[in-house]
Amino acid sequence: SSKADDCSEASTLILNSGTFWSTVINNKGVIMVQVRVSEGLLEGEVVHNEYGGTLYSSFKGIPYAQPPLGDLRFKAPQPPKPWDGVREAKEFGPKCIQYDSFTKAGLLGSEDCLYLNVYTPKVNPDKPLPVMFWVHGGAFMTGGSNDDLYGPEFLL
Repeated sequence: SSKADDCSEASTLILNSGTFWSTVINNKGVIMVQVRVSEGLLEGEVVHNEYGGTLYSSFKGIPYAQPPLGDLRFKAPQPPKPWDGVREAKEFGPKCIQYDSFTKAGLLGSEDCLYLNVYTPKVNPDKPLPVMFWVHGGAFMTGGSNDDLYGPEFLL
């Protein structure tokens, strides 16, 4: 299989596995969005785009593999384990381990860092939407998927 096929399969897993979805408004007036994926139910939120005035659904900190700890260290990624109940997807996952060369604080982050964020203008589209997959740079010294610097505001 090619790299393009792998990306296509990954986007199908995350974006098209939402066979069930619903929206509710919590007690703080935030619109919550729930979508079922193969591992369980995710709850994200509807966000107002500061730059374009549009709304989009945000799902953050979704595990795409089991944490590479213990026997899984330096092995091929294993699929994430299913969860019971609703998994909140409103907070970024942790950054991967990196050396902080700016403040000389040493190692920051966690080995448990295999998480992704999904942003979509429509949770249940009439037809498949294009997918952009992006991996941050940083040379193991800076950056992560948990940085608001890399948000979707200019794309949605």
